[in-house]
Amino acid sequence: MRIAWFISDHGYGHIMRNTPLILETLTRPGVELTVISAESHLEVLRRYVRPGQVEMIPFEKMDYGLEVIPGTLLIDVPRLEEGAAAYIADFDRRAAWAEQLLRRGGYDRAVVDMPVWALLGAKAAGVESVLITNFTWVEIYREYLPDSLVEPFRRAYRAADRVLYYELSNPQYRALLPGGEDCGLTARPFDPVKVAAIRAAHRQPIVFCSIGFSNQGLAKSLQAGGLPYDFITTAELAMEGENVTRLGPVEDMQNYAAAADYCIAKAGWSTVAEILLAGKPAALMGRDTVAEDRMTIQQLKERRAAIKVQVDELADMAGVMARLVRFAENGFRPGHYRNNAPFIVDRLLAGH
Repeated sequence: MRIAWFISDHGYGHIMRNTPLILETLTRPGVELTVISAESHLEVLRRYVRPGQVEMIPFEKMDYGLEVIPGTLLIDVPRLEEGAAAYIADFDRRAAWAEQLLRRGGYDRAVVDMPVWALLGAKAAGVESVLITNFTWVEIYREYLPDSLVEPFRRAYRAADRVLYYELSNPQYRALLPGGEDCGLTARPFDPVKVAAIRAAHRQPIVFCSIGFSNQGLAKSLQAGGLPYDFITTAELAMEGENVTRLGPVEDMQNYAAAADYCIAKAGWSTVAEILLAGKPAALMGRDTVAEDRMTIQQLKERRAAIKVQVDELADMAGVMARLVRFAENGFRPGHYRNNAPFIVDRLLAGH
């Protein structure tokens, strides 16, 4: 069975959540994989696979995504409208490229995490497609863009032959593409040795902080100095203090979530999945302007798995930590989640 795997390059969350699925797929006999994504994302994947184990085809700007006002998490609507229009105008070229790739390569299936033009290309090539995600751009763009720019996405998503819903999938995604299958969570596996080493390097409770790589960070530095915690932050989050460690651009973030006592994060699905699988209490940055984040946080609040904090509240890190500690001690309900990669791959390969 030959699979072409199309992965969004909007932030690193998509490659992170697909990596465990790719690794699991490689354990199945008779399966050959080609992964299509941006070179920077393929470079991440190369850290986990042996040379020649997976064919990789670089394709820059796989997905359009969102535009944020620098120094904030707010949507830059004029830039978003201009960029989305340009992206849509390129659908036909991209779909034709995907169709040609699938035909010439004799592929049996296209797995798609977000790039909608790949679904159109698969349909034209007569190759079965499987869309796997937790949201679509339709529910996000409809709040900012005219319907003339949303409808092309809506039509493209409907080209999917089968649909898988990740845990925490948005209700609007389910409504747009009904009849899909629930498939749970997945994340890169925790490394107990690395987790233990992280914990051993810190004497105070650890707070892992992540803002995601699809953003440009926050304009103001956050002050954490003097607090009785050790903060470990991703590269894009500016935090200052003698108790702060900033990570490089791409690390094994799942191990830091597992090593932490508390997490503060933007509500991107991959980060949330790692936090849930690690069983850690979290404060998630409210971004009511983005449907995916808003709906994810609402579901997690209802499950008592996280609290919501506004970005402006991060200026008072002592206050945020006081709330988070209270929540952890009185109200936090860690769920019994598992890394569902084997089951998800079963569904991706179903019918062959």
